[in-house]
Amino acid sequence: MEFTQEQMSEIISSLTNGKEGFQELIRLGMESLMKSEREIYDSQTNDVSS
Repeated sequence: MEFTQEQMSEIISSLTNGKEGFQELIRLGMESLMKSEREIYDSQTNDVSS
């Protein structure tokens, strides 16, 4: 799924407007990075366990 710059700005703005919005944004970013790293690792090692 791809978003336009305007759509990403709206999503980030709605996330950061909440009580703990910045922490939620950081958490989502970290989860995304960890998932990407795992996918790269799996593809490089032919690991199918996760």
